[in-house]
Amino acid sequence: MMVVLAEEQGVRGPAVAEFFQDRPVPFVQMDEYMDSTDYARYRLVGDPHWNAAGNDLVAQIILRRLLESGMIERNQCSSDSAGTNP
Repeated sequence: MMVVLAEEQGVRGPAVAEFFQDRPVPFVQMDEYMDSTDYARYRLVGDPHWNAAGNDLVAQIILRRLLESGMIERNQCSSDSAGTNP
């Protein structure tokens, strides 16, 4: 299992991140990869959800973290996605 924390978690964000840091649960905090200037580029217009580019970025980040953690091996990935660096 891996937990993905969307960016802009508000006042609870730091507490949620700290909760997972203190436990053996791998997690990805998207604030580490997207700053506020990226939001428009990765969001649907007039909607807080990620657009295709945002979903692609998140998928690349999750894949990289799964590989780094050893939860999956590179040979379990398609060759075009495993080598992508967000």
